[in-house]
Amino acid sequence: DGYFVGGTHYFPNTVETKSTEITLIKEEPMVFQSNEGITSSIAGGAQLTIPANGFSKNGQDYQGQVNIATTWLNPEDDATFSTMPGALLGLNNLGESQILQSFGMIAVEMTDNQGNELQLKDGTTANLTFPLSSTLVNSANSEIPLWHFDEDQGIWVEEGKATKVNNTYVAEVSHFSWWNCDDAFDLTRLCLEVIDQNGEHVQNIKSCITGDAIRSCDNNGAICGLVPSDMSLTLELFDI
Repeated sequence: DGYFVGGTHYFPNTVETKSTEITLIKEEPMVFQSNEGITSSIAGGAQLTIPANGFSKNGQDYQGQVNIATTWLNPEDDATFSTMPGALLGLNNLGESQILQSFGMIAVEMTDNQGNELQLKDGTTANLTFPLSSTLVNSANSEIPLWHFDEDQGIWVEEGKATKVNNTYVAEVSHFSWWNCDDAFDLTRLCLEVIDQNGEHVQNIKSCITGDAIRSCDNNGAICGLVPSDMSLTLELFDI
């Protein structure tokens, strides 16, 4: 309680005990009245707009105080890979598993004074604005698939599109969770292990695979997981 939904996918490749890190983001709610709606800037340059009288609780129209917590994750920040929910693994509209390249994520959680979840009521949409850095704006397409995080499946699910407007992506959403602007790629499974000249597994080596759509690390010299097919990746090794 008091933190945004977090977690990760982990892909073990041996019978050894392994560990992974996640970081939960503390919620810092704002308060407003449902009959006023809200337009709010989110740290990092993102923005949220919800119209007045657009809220529901348990499927019924809701009037009263709304407590709202928001956060934006920068896709160029290494910390994003430990704070985002799940891995960058998505299910597209055809039901195919894909690896995602994020152009930014926004989380929105709303409750009433008793901590009960609030949502947008049927027929109401909210606007989300995702900022694009000077690096990303040049590679950003005019439209990009939009994905929400399915907490039951622990995976990103394609739903709608975001449109490029100047140095932002703008999207309309009909419900709240984590939302993510991503290009999608076919995937393959990749496993590697750092061994010495005698063929023995090397301990205390942090290994990281990075690419346009992925960053995967392990503190025990072994990585096993899903990566984009036909993409150049970088392997980094650190003595910890």
